[in-house]
Amino acid sequence: TNGQRYGIHPFIVQIRSLVDHSSLPGITLGDIGPKFGYNTTDNGFLRFDRFRVPREAMLMRYAQVDMQGHYTRPPHPKLNYLTMVKVRSGLLYSSGVYLAMACCIAIRYSAVRQQGYHPGENPTEVPENTILNYQLQAYRLTTQLANAFAFWIAGKQQTELFEYLNSQIEIGELDLLAEVHATVSCLKAFSTWACADGIEECRKSCGGHGYLRVSGLPDLFARAVPMCTFEGDNYVLIQQTIRYQLKQLQKHRLHPLAAIPASFDYILDLESFAMQQLVIDEPLQWLDPLLHETILKHRAIRLLVELHAQLEALQDQGRSDAEAWNDLQSEFVRVARAHGFLVIARTFSSCVTNVPDIELRAVLRDVYNVFILRHIEDNVSEFMEDGFMNGIHSREIRVIVRDLIANLRPNLVPLVDSFNFSDSKLWYSVLGRYDGQVYSALYETTKKDARNASDVTPAYKYIQ
Repeated sequence: TNGQRYGIHPFIVQIRSLVDHSSLPGITLGDIGPKFGYNTTDNGFLRFDRFRVPREAMLMRYAQVDMQGHYTRPPHPKLNYLTMVKVRSGLLYSSGVYLAMACCIAIRYSAVRQQGYHPGENPTEVPENTILNYQLQAYRLTTQLANAFAFWIAGKQQTELFEYLNSQIEIGELDLLAEVHATVSCLKAFSTWACADGIEECRKSCGGHGYLRVSGLPDLFARAVPMCTFEGDNYVLIQQTIRYQLKQLQKHRLHPLAAIPASFDYILDLESFAMQQLVIDEPLQWLDPLLHETILKHRAIRLLVELHAQLEALQDQGRSDAEAWNDLQSEFVRVARAHGFLVIARTFSSCVTNVPDIELRAVLRDVYNVFILRHIEDNVSEFMEDGFMNGIHSREIRVIVRDLIANLRPNLVPLVDSFNFSDSKLWYSVLGRYDGQVYSALYETTKKDARNASDVTPAYKYIQ
């Protein structure tokens, strides 16, 4: 306005005629073509050529332009990201829901599918084994189910936090905005990655039938994978988390008594984390949520401090800030993940603690423990490389996880049933049917396929 640029702002602009729906003069637009998924969504290209956009088209809840062209800045520079924060919170929740749907399909199918015998069993005397009773099948699927619960719960909490943030902004309180933006950026990244990988693991656990489109899993995968890139590419998003983490670390070093946002409070352990070694007196300690908090906080502060030291070392060697930042981007994933999974673990544990039913709470506590311990197991080098944990700890965790998987096996079907997905919600998956009639449904669905409409394919005449 008035010859000055103020960056990107949102507008709602009419681009087609209200009479015949043709594009308006000065507008060039079209669809970008078929995609991996979401093909009913009209993603397109748009070009403006000497097209005047009226002032009234600008969304002016925060930034404003008056009739004289005077620009008023928003009260906080990140308010323009508010919509993205809401959507990213929704993607965290969607990751939990989509992964839960895949687990529901795979676990129900695995409870019906029978294959193989244990050594020494007589095939004439006993039926084949249900594949969910094979420990490895239960291990694979329980891991994904625990992730689904974690992301679902964290997604609901972040969505509620956004609503609270929005209410605070309405009264001019902006203190939470930067913290929520930094946290939800990494939560969106790691939940969508885990969701896509988890759905694929569920598909593979269903064998050849999981490859069929009527299983529902291929379409579910196609819905989940794009979440890794839309509303912010994940590798770009985690850099926003890293910048905020480093900013809070530097603030604490300069002003030790200054307040640190609650979700980043591990930074307050700056003086005490070094040279710590984890002491486990007996294996059941691995089920203690306070121990999990200690372990995850130690990793979060250690990795952050080491990243900061590496950045400073490169700058001392003559690298510019931008060059040093670029040189260390491969370290960002670990540092941001440490923050994100600490937030999810706290949310999950708090939710389980508040479950009033004792028996249900015990089952969900096992699910929570699988989530935490499998995460530590998969990233054990991050806990061992400074001597905080050791090989004995790693072996103890694997044994505890095996016991948890065995304890949860009888409850796997009730757990996925608790999501209350209808058959239509599961896209009428023949493998995930509530009634368990997998094979009759598979046969009937196959018979209705257009390629089976005739005994001889119409293409046969071309190869005679």
